[in-house]
Amino acid sequence: TVPHSAWVMSPPALPAMPHTPKLPAGLLPSSAAPLETATVGRTLNIGPRIGIKGACDDQALGNALHAIFAADLPDRRANMDRRLTRARRLLDAHGIAANLEAADVIGGADRFYALIEMEFGFSKLRVEVPFEYPAEDGRRVSGFIDLVLETNAGWLVIDHKSFPGGKDDVEAKALTYSGQLACYGRALEAAEHRVRSLWIHFPVSGL
Repeated sequence: TVPHSAWVMSPPALPAMPHTPKLPAGLLPSSAAPLETATVGRTLNIGPRIGIKGACDDQALGNALHAIFAADLPDRRANMDRRLTRARRLLDAHGIAANLEAADVIGGADRFYALIEMEFGFSKLRVEVPFEYPAEDGRRVSGFIDLVLETNAGWLVIDHKSFPGGKDDVEAKALTYSGQLACYGRALEAAEHRVRSLWIHFPVSGL
């Protein structure tokens, strides 16, 4: 007998599928796009600018000021020598001790504290508040809020920025951080806290 020939049929080729970039599992608030509907509600004048001498690395400046405010605000009633020593140590650790005077930074911190106490009458102050919540696309949003004030009317978010511009410049600059502030507001709401307002603090500018 003659065996039947065997035929192998190839499946039809499938059309190429478009490549969809994979979203990162996490989202940092600092990468959030500004909100088109954001506006500047109020601008509060804190006082004199914090002087900067010579060329100063922007990232080092921002990191140093964040570290000083985070350490100093909860300990603001401590002995002044202790506060100045800590500020000098942090400026030196970030390599900008030659650019800023510790006394100027602590003076700015004192003026900032006096203003927020007078303006908002908070009952509790929290620094570097951690958070995490799910975004609508399934990603996790996480980070730290620089400063949260608890009041009877709700919680306030304050984010420190080292941008050194004048009043007109910082109002426009503040809007570029509106997406980041919105993430912080949603984080508090996800934790069932009532959000009163969202603020940017520009310590170098005194605003």
